[in-house]
Amino acid sequence: MYKHSLGVLAVSLIVAFYANAQEADKEAFQKGIIYGRQGMHEEAIAEFNKAIKSNPIHSEAYYGRGAAYEDQGNLDAAIADYNKAIEINPNYAEPYNGLGNIYKTLGSVDLSIAYFNKSIEIDSDYIIAYNNRGLAYYHKGNIDQALSDFDRAIQINPELLFPYYNRALMYFHRKEYDKCWEDVHKVEALGGNVDSAFLADLKKDSGRNK
Repeated sequence: MYKHSLGVLAVSLIVAFYANAQEADKEAFQKGIIYGRQGMHEEAIAEFNKAIKSNPIHSEAYYGRGAAYEDQGNLDAAIADYNKAIEINPNYAEPYNGLGNIYKTLGSVDLSIAYFNKSIEIDSDYIIAYNNRGLAYYHKGNIDQALSDFDRAIQINPELLFPYYNRALMYFHRKEYDKCWEDVHKVEALGGNVDSAFLADLKKDSGRNK
């Protein structure tokens, strides 16, 4: 009976330990997200470190830390964390998108598109991945495919302004000025600001003021 009671106590202590550890990594993770949104990258990284120490298979914490490293310009560290997040959870769309962004920045556009493709394969409604893949296609000179991705992003959520802005740029390059103006007006209606130099070029080339 005494040994049995010790066994129960030991199990209870183990359960309590893991419960406390999970609570600690959850709190640190949430703080990391808040700091990241505020642009406080060092503080975010410190909190994600705590979350990872408490839970070494916390894929979201690796992704969050990777995003903070990416924002700092520490791309090697960001790549390592995104890959670790994928290693833990291969069906996690966000780190594939993160890798796509980095490789687009580094000029490896085809590789970036492959990562965006994987992100979208996992989450077919992932607006940011469609938007980013559209930008990658634009860098390759594939305006039609870029437009298709911006169209899809808008279809998923018509209230986000950045796909309209990017689609306006595509229409400008195709000299489809009426469509370009429509998207510029939509960006403004959603509370966004349009670059003054872009507006000046649009007015000049379209022969319209609005």
